[in-house]
Amino acid sequence: MSTPILTTAAHEAHRRTIRQFGRALCQSVGTVLLNIPVTRWLLNSAFRSRGCIASIWYPRFFDGSRPHGDFLWRCKFRDKDILLPVVPTFPQSWLIAYSMHRHEPHLVRFWDTYLRLRPNPVFFDVGANYGIHTYRLLACGSKCVAFEPQQTCIRYLETVARLNGWNVDIEECVLGSAEGSALFYRSKGTFTSSTVQGWVNHWDTVIGEEVVRRNTLDAFCESAGLYPDLVKIDVEGAEASVIAGAARCLQVSKPTLVVETQQETGSRDTLWQTLVPLGYKVCDISGPRATVVDSQSEFAERIGWDFVFTSDLDLLNAIVKR
Repeated sequence: MSTPILTTAAHEAHRRTIRQFGRALCQSVGTVLLNIPVTRWLLNSAFRSRGCIASIWYPRFFDGSRPHGDFLWRCKFRDKDILLPVVPTFPQSWLIAYSMHRHEPHLVRFWDTYLRLRPNPVFFDVGANYGIHTYRLLACGSKCVAFEPQQTCIRYLETVARLNGWNVDIEECVLGSAEGSALFYRSKGTFTSSTVQGWVNHWDTVIGEEVVRRNTLDAFCESAGLYPDLVKIDVEGAEASVIAGAARCLQVSKPTLVVETQQETGSRDTLWQTLVPLGYKVCDISGPRATVVDSQSEFAERIGWDFVFTSDLDLLNAIVKR
């Protein structure tokens, strides 16, 4: 009776070994392609021409790739070039560069649709991290403000802006429901750092915590004399707090909002109850096709993470029809 079980276990172990070997081989090939100047140029040209697409092959070959020397990586968005520096002393610089071609293609489609209808918006990137979405708006001539508390991210943002000749306002803070300070939990990869400790513990590892400046969207807009047309909010579980500090901004400029929000955060009811009475419609853009969300209960149950809140009906129609 034990023989089939042993055989099955041995077979599964053999399959795991083959998969591990295959992954290691793919990563080795990716590293070679990245570090030979000619193949890197061909690789960059191929990526650049294809824009941002979903592919299972990118991570298999390039997640584990490591640059052996400094180089510039070229990206394109709406016929605008974006230069990104890749340096071995900053391993995440390669992850940032190639993420421009594979990370959140649904958001890239949305930026394209928005800019086609509403060129040169004032764009606020709340939780900008390394700025891969900010770069696209900057390249197209938008006025951009990036809100980000992590120094590593800020230094990279500043470097990319100088390299491309852009002017970007960087606010070293988190946004929330009140001005003052907040305890910020840094994650190992920076991407899931948050003011919500449970969020970081769920997705990554807390490697440190620090007190950072906290501002509100309303306070910033009033002091800067600047109101946004378009706001991206990606704050790892704290999105309801950002909206709570934006009451006047929402009334004055009625910006279109792109919000990452997951079911687990418990913030969706608050978002719906705050924004829909102001005339906002909700659209799920997470998948290949955008769909309008018709009720609070439907919104709460949606599996997708990224939603557009807008009172711009022409934009809403364009998103859904794309």
